[in-house]
Amino acid sequence: MKGRIPDEAFGPAGVKLSSVPDYIVAYDRQGEVAGYVAKIELFDDKGARRPDRRLTVWDEALKRPVGAMVPDRGFVPVGARDESVPKFVVESHVDDP
Repeated sequence: MKGRIPDEAFGPAGVKLSSVPDYIVAYDRQGEVAGYVAKIELFDDKGARRPDRRLTVWDEALKRPVGAMVPDRGFVPVGARDESVPKFVVESHVDDP
């Protein structure tokens, strides 16, 4: 299953992992879907957010990496160097809405 994290996944005790898709949509700077990030890269087994780090972004078929979500840079496509993408404020939108 892939898609956005639904609002009902957020609760007072944290994120309800059973409501979160296995792969979560990732957007580029233009707001277009860049691909999908695996849920296990974002959350631990209790639903707590893992520390910020480079996350692999997978294609629509979830077969090959198309880039990475990089802290302070956002989506960086395969073949580009992280440093080639200017820094900016990146929002992950996995906190309680």
